[in-house]
Amino acid sequence: IVFTFGVLCNEFLEDRAWLKPDSPTMRAFKALGLFAQLTAQLGFVPLLKALLTIFLCRIEGGKEVMHGHPTLQCWGREQFLYAAPAAIVAPMMVFIAWRLARVGYQLTNVEMFLNPFNLSGDTVPRTTPAPFPHPPPSPSPPPPFTYRVGGTGPQKKKKKKQKKK
Repeated sequence: IVFTFGVLCNEFLEDRAWLKPDSPTMRAFKALGLFAQLTAQLGFVPLLKALLTIFLCRIEGGKEVMHGHPTLQCWGREQFLYAAPAAIVAPMMVFIAWRLARVGYQLTNVEMFLNPFNLSGDTVPRTTPAPFPHPPPSPSPPPPFTYRVGGTGPQKKKKKKQKKK
């Protein structure tokens, strides 16, 4: 829930951090960016697993109970109190993690509007190669070499000495 809410209030913190770089808001924005990056990468699978285990049930003592809470009846009113927020937060978490992966896990590249599903303002890193990945070839050819038959390898051409008259 913190991950989803934090990314949704990204723009609020980013605007205030931009206006006052030395403020606590800037530190909060940087902390939120690190938290979002860790949660979307390393914490994604454990958090999603924790959210989805709420829907697991098992039979214990002839009753169907929740997997994580054997005292609660499966698909009863108590489980609904756990399952309803998980059913809302889990898809949002998957979408936000995908969105962060799409922009290189940089929260500054995400432009969150009133509609969190609007991707039009996001800055996607460039994946195409640069137009000239290698420097252009040298315009001058290398110096000429001549090979002597029976010689030991390439030798530079010797200039003939002109006789003085």
